[in-house]
Amino acid sequence: MIRTAFERARKSGTPEWQTMTPAVLKNRLLDATDRTFDESDWNAPSFAEFLKQFDDVVAHVPDSRPPQIKLVGGESPSAPQEIRDIGSRRRIRPDLWDAILDYSSDLRYFWDGTRAVKVAPDEVATGVELPTLDKREFSEWRSDFVRRESANHPRASPRLVSWLEKDQPLVALPRPLRTSWVIELKMRVFGRLKDWFRAEGIAPPDDLVYDDELAKSPDHDADPLRERVLAAVRVMSREELETLQLPATVLMRIKG
Repeated sequence: MIRTAFERARKSGTPEWQTMTPAVLKNRLLDATDRTFDESDWNAPSFAEFLKQFDDVVAHVPDSRPPQIKLVGGESPSAPQEIRDIGSRRRIRPDLWDAILDYSSDLRYFWDGTRAVKVAPDEVATGVELPTLDKREFSEWRSDFVRRESANHPRASPRLVSWLEKDQPLVALPRPLRTSWVIELKMRVFGRLKDWFRAEGIAPPDDLVYDDELAKSPDHDADPLRERVLAAVRVMSREELETLQLPATVLMRIKG
């Protein structure tokens, strides 16, 4: 999480990105975790005490005014740049997300050239089958996460182990690690999809990963309804069109 904050500073073109004040780093951690970061979740009474737990990642710059900290031990994760860029505010396209993670149903998923199509066991499938996880593989993903984070955060280990062994939902994780798991899960799903598209010789869709902010925008949510309204207008008779009522505010937005 700390390394990701420094990596974002590097990508933004910040000069001397490997050095920043504790206050700036905390703001970057808040941004990277959708404002959920809280040092008290790490049993630290202050941000300074929180940083002491990660002296293998950051170190104080001697005699710096104002106080500065610097990244040590190399740069942030070695995952490909396109995977690291997913972050907490980007999402995998829902049909492809389900195609990888829907291991608990009997459905299979096939790529029809534009989207992942659900196919029931008794239905004839067309297209190329997508690589849906099985439960064992998903458990291995969770185990890898727990093993690594337990080593990094021994105090959180009991809750991590309980989350794994009892197959608990996301909310059972310590709050700071929830975002870490969601990002890791997206990275793994993304990697599995990219490997599959590459192995099949298929170009992945441009919107394989999209901005979450776009998904939340009113205009984006209105797209399906807009398409239905336009389709209805195309089949309306002249008499029906003459009775069509539009808000004056909409008419004012039309130029010409």
